[in-house]
Amino acid sequence: MTHAKDQDGAIQQIVLLLMEATSVLAKAENAARLIEDVLGASVVPEMNEIEGRLHVVTHETLTNLHFHIRDIKILAARASIRERYPIFNTVQFNRIVSEGWSTNMVRELHGLHPEVPLVELSAMVKQLGAEWGTLPKVPYIFTKE
Repeated sequence: MTHAKDQDGAIQQIVLLLMEATSVLAKAENAARLIEDVLGASVVPEMNEIEGRLHVVTHETLTNLHFHIRDIKILAARASIRERYPIFNTVQFNRIVSEGWSTNMVRELHGLHPEVPLVELSAMVKQLGAEWGTLPKVPYIFTKE
């Protein structure tokens, strides 16, 4: 098994575990709603604090978890696309996905990769742009420098 497949498998396992966590949190959120319904507005300050914390730990955590799971799936799909085009270094890849196909770009890339026929290289650039364009954007929060 290749390193990329190992990574994909590990990411898929993590996503499945996180999905299980969302199920548990959803059940906890439902239970917290029942507590709120039964207690209503409590005159005991600690109960109001408990209700607020239950809301944070269930609803807000669940919402954030869903957003992060979605982003992880998108980033994994982006990494997979990047791995399918190993001929392009990071700078070339980023330029292709940000600027799109152009004859000038293909000519420049062909000068850097003369071993790839021009027509094939052009098709690769078009395909890469099309694949990348199907994925939503993800805000990058964590970056390693």
